[in-house]
Amino acid sequence: MAWASDIAEDAADVIAEFGEEITYTKAGGAAARTVRAVVMRKPVLPDTIGPITTGKNVAVVLVSSHPEHGIGQVKERFDTVGIRQSLATLADPDTLPDGVEPVHQDEVTMTVLKIMEQNIGFWKLLVQA
Repeated sequence: MAWASDIAEDAADVIAEFGEEITYTKAGGAAARTVRAVVMRKPVLPDTIGPITTGKNVAVVLVSSHPEHGIGQVKERFDTVGIRQSLATLADPDTLPDGVEPVHQDEVTMTVLKIMEQNIGFWKLLVQA
């Protein structure tokens, strides 16, 4: 269906514009890929998620389901996502006030706990360190 591929490509374009780079690793040690995603740090989670321990480092990741520009398939509890803990690590030094340097952090590896939503254009994933 042409409209389905159009939606997937449009979703990939939106994420490419507004997202940040993450590292996605498939189960079984397949080669990690760098893709763009919208990361919601410290998300407000609905009660229907299930037993998530409070105080754990969780995030919600919105990534394109386009096979070339995003992630074609996701395996809960086995795939991992590398994200930065803070957007400060992404700051362009030219846009910061005088005397302020961007923070340099390594990525934190988080496991895909749950597929919260899946549709033609996006995966909405709950991830936890």
